[in-house]
Amino acid sequence: VGPLTRELSADPRNLLQLPDGRSPVVEYFGNRVVPYTLLTDPSIPVNRYRFEALRYVAQRLQALPAAVRNRIVAVTLAGEVHQMFPDFENGMGDHAAQVTTDYSPASVEGFRAFLAKRYGSLQALNAQLGSAFTSFPEIQAPARDAR
Repeated sequence: VGPLTRELSADPRNLLQLPDGRSPVVEYFGNRVVPYTLLTDPSIPVNRYRFEALRYVAQRLQALPAAVRNRIVAVTLAGEVHQMFPDFENGMGDHAAQVTTDYSPASVEGFRAFLAKRYGSLQALNAQLGSAFTSFPEIQAPARDAR
């Protein structure tokens, strides 16, 4: 809540998008939940704040006495993902309609770059998948319900 949230949510680079291009903004206990991108690109404005917060947490953890640090097994960064469960605000959401990733243009391009790096060439990708893609931009990120 506040001016920073309004500023960040006004920039589409900061937002997670569903396969249909929408950003699933929901209300939770009267508060707007903004679904920020899952991309880790440091040039995305929201990530400046994320990375600053992570550095702060790491510094605070490092400053703990060794005996305390040695008891820490893990730190989770996942947070809550209300926006991935449609109608969450009315009883834990519609689990049958959940969407579990980001389909923003940058994320889809990242998926294509991942495939190009992993397979090295379109020919190798087509051979592995039994597909007939003629270019990487032709490839769409998977958007079906994998369940």
